[in-house]
Parts: sequence; structure tokens; C-alpha cells
Amino acid sequence: MDTKKVLTKGGNYAVIVNNDFSIVKKEDQFFFYPNVTNGTICEDQDASEFLEALEIHNAKLRANEAAKKEEAREKERQRIADLEKEITECKTPKELAEKFNLPVVELASHWSDLYEGRSTFGILISDAKENEILELAKEIHNIDGVFGEAKRRDGEHHSTFSETCDLKSYQKGCKEHFSGDHYFYKSPEDEADFYISDLIKDIIDDEDLTAFEKMEAIKGTVKSWEDIEPGYYDCNGNLEISDNDLNSPDFTGYYQDVYSYSFCFKFWQGNRWQEEVEEEEETETPAN
Repeated sequence: MDTKKVLTKGGNYAVIVNNDFSIVKKEDQFFFYPNVTNGTICEDQDASEFLEALEIHNAKLRANEAAKKEEAREKERQRIADLEKEITECKTPKELAEKFNLPVVELASHWSDLYEGRSTFGILISDAKENEILELAKEIHNIDGVFGEAKRRDGEHHSTFSETCDLKSYQKGCKEHFSGDHYFYKSPEDEADFYISDLIKDIIDDEDLTAFEKMEAIKGTVKSWEDIEPGYYDCNGNLEISDNDLNSPDFTGYYQDVYSYSFCFKFWQGNRWQEEVEEEEETETPAN
């Protein structure tokens, strides 16, 4: 650690540490400044008491930081405990959905499944918080079910379902889908060369335009460049999904053409959680 002891213009001794910050002694108290103090270099370069004060100061900072982290961890533990309690009190999937205002959908491979008893149901998940609820519920109640994607065409009653591992896997799969051959990525940074070398150059080279008209046209072109939203576009130049949406930890689905795609938890037909609850209700003996 490089130190330099100086006498400040205010008549106080100070030590400059690593030419980065200063420790100033005023009336037997030490003060820490995130800048380099000006002053006259002292012949006595003993900085031991300043460095001891620095160590005490840093120890207090570390202790405060550790206390804040522990407080945050305890707050998070309590939040999860409260959430687990609420989930435990839900005795059926219907109660779970109603408790947390979660949308329920019917899942089937084909419309005929709806009439032949082969459909089941799922809960749509709209953000990371709802995903946490379903993950905890699956563990707490030992639910028979899987996570995946529900796909529904506009006007259809039911949704089809394809299984995925978890929300992270689903988000990764969606990113791979949009980064495929059917879409192209566009952002102001990527389009800058095209706007300068093609669009703006064509305006400047257009002899039919006055200088004023060229400036107006350039202003409009620059504005359209500034308005480009980073994301994936279709072949017609329509934004399909933005970077902000696709990379959000709360990303759980999108709408495309006439289809909605949603992250979902699927309950297997006759899932054990619901059956066990029904059996308990049927075998319950009234008190005498």
C-alpha cells in the first residue's frame, strides 16, 4: 500500500493512500474522503495511526455489509416461509389457482380429446413469481405434473402442450427459436452503417433536393434510426419480440400470428394430489 503523508491547507495531517483517497485527522478523529487531498509533504512519513484507523473503518464497513446481507437473507427466508404456508393451505389445484389468481386452461392434443375424456388441465404462468409458486406447490404437495408450453390458437377452447424442463429451459428454447433462420436481429448499433452508407448517402447525393430538404430528410432518417427497438424482426420488418422482453427474467411467453405461447404447468390426468384430497373427503367420519 503506497502512502504519502501531507499537511493540508487547513492545518490538519492527512495520508493519501495509493494516490486514490485520503484519510484526514481532525481533532483526534479520522475522516475518509474519496479524493486526493492537497497539501505540503511532511518529513515524518509515519502513517501507522492512519492505517490503523483505516483498518477499523474497513472492518466496520464489512460488518455493516454482512449485517445487511444477513438481514436480506432472513427477509427472503421469511418470504418463502410465508409463501409455503399459503401454498400448503391450498388443498386442490383449484384452490391454488384461486388463491394466487392463476389462469387455468384445458390441455388436449386434439379437439376430440375434449369429448373422449383424454384432456387434462394446466395453469398458465405469467412471471418468475408465479413460476416459484408452482415449483413450491409441486414439491409441497408432490403433484403429478410437468412444466412446458401451452399453445392456443385464437378462438380455440383448448391449448396443446409440449413439455420442457423448467422456466430457464423454456426461455433458452424461445431464444433459440427467434435466433433461427426465420427472423433477423436488428438494433440501432447494427443498423448504423446501413443508415450512413446507404440512406443518408443517397439523400446527400440527391441533386434534386435543396440543402434544406436534405437536412430535413436526414433528420427524419436519423429519427427512424433512433426509433429502432432492439429485437427480432420478421421478413417484412415487423418486430416479433424485443430484447427487453426476451431477456427478462419474467419472460414466460409471447404472441405470434394467431397463436399464443405460454409457459404452463400441466397436471397429469387424475393427478395424485387431487385424488388424495377427494379420498380423504369421502372417508372422513363425522364426529359423534
